[in-house]
Amino acid sequence: RDMLRITLIHEAAHGHDFQHYPHLDVQRRDRKTNEGVQAIGAVIEGHAQYVAAKIAKKLGLETAFGQLVELTVAAPPTESAAAKVLMDVTLAEQRFAYVGGQKFFEAVYAARGEAGVRAVMNDPPAHVRLIEQPEAYLNPSAARHKIDANAVFAPLITWSTEQARRVSKFPFKRSQLDAVFNMLP
Repeated sequence: RDMLRITLIHEAAHGHDFQHYPHLDVQRRDRKTNEGVQAIGAVIEGHAQYVAAKIAKKLGLETAFGQLVELTVAAPPTESAAAKVLMDVTLAEQRFAYVGGQKFFEAVYAARGEAGVRAVMNDPPAHVRLIEQPEAYLNPSAARHKIDANAVFAPLITWSTEQARRVSKFPFKRSQLDAVFNMLP
């Protein structure tokens, strides 16, 4: 019953957001790159999680909130190794949107308060890196000196469907790489 209350709070936050920030829905439809779609998804889901967590705390429902998050991002049991790999990668996406997005909003709130949260909602980040590294969003000049994991891993994650022909490079997020590399012996 408490998890249902948390779910309704989360969904009500979406309703509020799409009413007060209608450009979020437009951006969700109009972003053309995978990275852009993932970033706006993390803003949309992360903000709803951020709001739900704050209200859950006020209502004394932190345990129910934590249980709901676990259910949202936990893989169901499976005997198939292929299904497990697919599920792990898929859930890495979901964890990024819900958990990573919430952590992003918590960092923004800690640094800039509600005005900072509203600023994100009015002008959402277009890049996954800014969600994964809130300090890069909060202080872009200081973050430029950090090593970008995507740039380091890019040569490692190039693949080909035909013999020795490079087809494409894919900008994987750290959460996706972690999901795959954690499965290695």
